[in-house]
Amino acid sequence: MSNLSVNRAVSARIPTEYGEFELAYYNNTQDDKEHLAFCMGDLSGGENILVRLHSECLTGDIFGSLRCDCGEQLDRSMQLIAEEGQGLIVSFPSCANSAQYIVTNVTVYFVYIS
Repeated sequence: MSNLSVNRAVSARIPTEYGEFELAYYNNTQDDKEHLAFCMGDLSGGENILVRLHSECLTGDIFGSLRCDCGEQLDRSMQLIAEEGQGLIVSFPSCANSAQYIVTNVTVYFVYIS
């Protein structure tokens, strides 16, 4: 078994309607999964820092689907973090973004509309 190593590959400042966040992309030596950290403010040495662990959802986060509340939860988390002036959202991949899940979801939407 090898030692786990987490690498911060790249980061950038992202302006949002709630203020400026920093988006950082991480990868690791254990698996092929990638994670994003979206943070605001100085998190070093802080106490009671707001943290959201967010499972990525293509239809809710990106397209604003009203059939799930993922996008609303993400938006509310950003709002609360901005109000506090510091916080972190860790976004991790979910099965909701797999090709099969997306095809199934689109099929369900089509049947629902028809």
